Amino acid sequence: MIIKYTSKHTCYLSKIEKKILYSLLTESFGNDFSLGDFQHALGGMHVFAYDQEKMVGHVAVVQRNMAIDNNPISVGYVEAMVVLKDYRRKGIGKELITQANSIIKSCYQLGLLSASEKGVPLYSLLGWRKWEGKLFELNHGVYKQTEGDDEGIMALSSINEIDLTSSLCCDFRSGDQW
Repeated sequence: MIIKYTSKHTCYLSKIEKKILYSLLTESFGNDFSLGDFQHALGGMHVFAYDQEKMVGHVAVVQRNMAIDNNPISVGYVEAMVVLKDYRRKGIGKELITQANSIIKSCYQLGLLSASEKGVPLYSLLGWRKWEGKLFELNHGVYKQTEGDDEGIMALSSINEIDLTSSLCCDFRSGDQW
């Protein structure tokens, strides 16, 4: 098995590629992946893994504007990280995140993602650290502390002065904020 990796911005994806990607994500995540979640993964850079012509893995890095202790910061946010079940534990996820890390480090001040419990060991291995500070969401023009799914927020930064115990405020978007 030889896996080939390619990168493309959303604007260069064909309708067929988007359809195949959406199928890959819904096949892997089932009911835990909505059309809204798919929309969150569009508008940035995608890294794909292919086994010959078959798409077997994907990760996206999209730009979000957030604030750390009320100071704006440009964030490369990781979305829609997936490897098909039969291809897991073969280094594909590691390579996808390694390439996502390169995109983040070359284009953004900070990388963020919301990790599943199963994903934490991989992200940690590749330099991601748990965000320890309070998390806030913009809701009707007011920041409110995040409730619930904030345990898995992880950060990647090559800037040493970012304090992971600071408050982090995310921008507004439909659906899940993180």
